[in-house]
Order: sequence, then structure tokens, then C-alpha cells
Amino acid sequence: MIKPLVNIKVEFNLLFLVLVIGFSACNKEQQPLALDADFMTVADVFQYCQGSCNEIYNWENSAVLVQGYILNFSNDSIRLDYYSSSKFYLQDIRNGMFIEVRVDDNKDPVFEKIWPADDKNLFYIKGTAEPVIATIDGDCTKGVVVSLTHPDNINFE
Repeated sequence: MIKPLVNIKVEFNLLFLVLVIGFSACNKEQQPLALDADFMTVADVFQYCQGSCNEIYNWENSAVLVQGYILNFSNDSIRLDYYSSSKFYLQDIRNGMFIEVRVDDNKDPVFEKIWPADDKNLFYIKGTAEPVIATIDGDCTKGVVVSLTHPDNINFE
């Protein structure tokens, strides 16, 4: 069956419009995410701060504001493990994602500040997004840990 010329012209115009919008959206330069503009969830930081080992990203070694709950914080033996290893894990309780927070230099004042908290307290951390490399079966992926350097850079409610 032969389509009327008007229908073909309308279909062509629609196709052309879709292609123009698609190409302009793909070519639009994306602004980098500002990790230090407002507190982000753990999942947001985790999703944004990853990539190929062969690339250097703008998030590497930049300031980051992240919020979440300390993973398994009500368990005393885990608290001691966190202290002895100078790190803890911050979790997004909405989806279970977590990232490592490394405590540099001022370990005692940082842990003294967080000990009174419990697993229901939401923590706000200002730190540095540091890249970490993970290689599995020859595939290299870059991820993130948060470096915390001062007790004034962690608060909870």
C-alpha cells in the first residue's frame, strides 16, 4: 500500500526533529558535579566517583561532603576494629551501599567525637575523595574512599 505524501512528510519531520534533539543532548557538555556544594548521599558519591583506571577524573583528591550512617556501629567489637584500623564504613541505608572513610593523623579525637553516637545517628563528613584501584580478572576499575583529617570535619545528629 502506498502512503500518502503528507504522511511521509510528517514522519520525516518527526524523525528529523527526534534526531536533532538527540544529537544536541548528546553533544551538550555536562558540568562536573560539585562534590563540595552540599552533602551528598553515599550512593551519589559512590556512583559519581568511579571509572576506568586509565583516566584521571576531576573528583580525584577533591573536597567532598557526604552523609550517611556508620555501618554496624552498635557492635562494640566492630567499633574496636574501626579504631585499630583507622577507618570505618559510611552506609546509605536506603540501598545498603557503603564507602570507606579513612581517618588520617588525628585518629583519637575523631573517634572520641563519634563514640557517643549510635547506629541511628546520621553523620556528615567533610573529607577528600581519594581514588582507589581494584583489579579483578585483569579488569581495572577506579573507585573512591573518603579521607577524613580533622575531628571538626565530622558531625552527627
